[in-house]
Amino acid sequence: MTTARGAVRAVREARRERFTAILAQGGGPDPTLNEEIGDPNSPLIGAVAYMPEKYGSQILPIVLQCLDGQAVPPAVYAEHKLIARKEVLALSSAGSS
Repeated sequence: MTTARGAVRAVREARRERFTAILAQGGGPDPTLNEEIGDPNSPLIGAVAYMPEKYGSQILPIVLQCLDGQAVPPAVYAEHKLIARKEVLALSSAGSS
């Protein structure tokens, strides 16, 4: 998520926060970016979490089907999650209550 941090810094240095929306992508939750996303004045409005730690459980059944000689789908897609400001704010308010 270094790219997201760099983008936020560049936007701030150019004083373009009011005119810019940044949507980042990354491997998973990042507490520092969650804090940034939760800031209503931040240009970072969300991030896509790929959660690669879940890939094994998603692909293993397909691998086992292949090894068993069964037909498998031509493509398998991993589920990703959009982490937007409202989700971050909801999680932070739930954690503080």
